[in-house]
Amino acid sequence: LDIYVYDSVQAMQAAVPDSGQYWIAGHADPIQDVVWVTLPPGPDQRLEMERQIPHEFMHAALNYTDSHAYSNFPVWFNEGMASLVELYPNPEYANLTKNAFEAGALIPMADLCQSFPSDPPQALLAYAQSASFTGFLYEEFGIQGFNRMMAAYASGLSCEQGIEEALDSNLESLEESWQSSSFAGVTLGIAFREMLPWLLLLVVVLAVPLVMVAVVIKKRPVKDEYE
Repeated sequence: LDIYVYDSVQAMQAAVPDSGQYWIAGHADPIQDVVWVTLPPGPDQRLEMERQIPHEFMHAALNYTDSHAYSNFPVWFNEGMASLVELYPNPEYANLTKNAFEAGALIPMADLCQSFPSDPPQALLAYAQSASFTGFLYEEFGIQGFNRMMAAYASGLSCEQGIEEALDSNLESLEESWQSSSFAGVTLGIAFREMLPWLLLLVVVLAVPLVMVAVVIKKRPVKDEYE
């Protein structure tokens, strides 16, 4: 495997065959056994090296393991696997997925089976979701589940068929489980914010009788204790 290192994204992009992804800082061509990465000089260079090189190497390793499966992998699985082996994962991913969930703007995983969005912010969200969702699947099904997925995709099954064959579930159900697991605290926060106006109204409604009782008690004449 040949690894080419560049000091700028522009230099790397000029060397890489047209990928249609002008924002990327690294690229792998498992067929040609070539990896291109961008490692600009500076204090973060080592962190970028620990992130990019394992990521791109994983693409090549997956192809070596089973080229038939690799060519049929869902894009979210391919990129999710590569993101999971990064020694220094992208620190923005957690906030990206959390904010998108809160805004109801997560990309359906089914839309990430064949390709990622061309818009850079949406593409970054797609990477973040893929890493999180693939990590969830690994926690739930382990390496055995991933091996079954690779075998299913090697046999030519589609994105969703491969999930059903390997994990005995469907993509939509697993996506819902992933969101429930990953954003449980966020869900409670959203529910609380949505209920807050009603809670405040309830407080007011309950407070009115109490205030009236207090006013009545205050207005009642005090009887002489000797009467």
